[in-house]
Amino acid sequence: MILTNKRLFFYGPDVSNNPIFEEYSFAKISNLKEQKRLFNNQIVFMYDNEWKKIKHIQTNDVSSLVQKIHEQISK
Repeated sequence: MILTNKRLFFYGPDVSNNPIFEEYSFAKISNLKEQKRLFNNQIVFMYDNEWKKIKHIQTNDVSSLVQKIHEQISK
């Protein structure tokens, strides 16, 4: 996952374990939250009236990452 001043980029596996690259504009992200799961946490947000989930996050501090995204959204 990469954060810029205007966008969030995500690279990871899809359901079939094939690589996927997604790009999200901060201007279109809303209802951002961290969702606790048994083995790891995920980030859930609304993007263009559709719920998105980012599950394969390679950090132990998802809360900090969510906070940084919130900061970018509020700019």
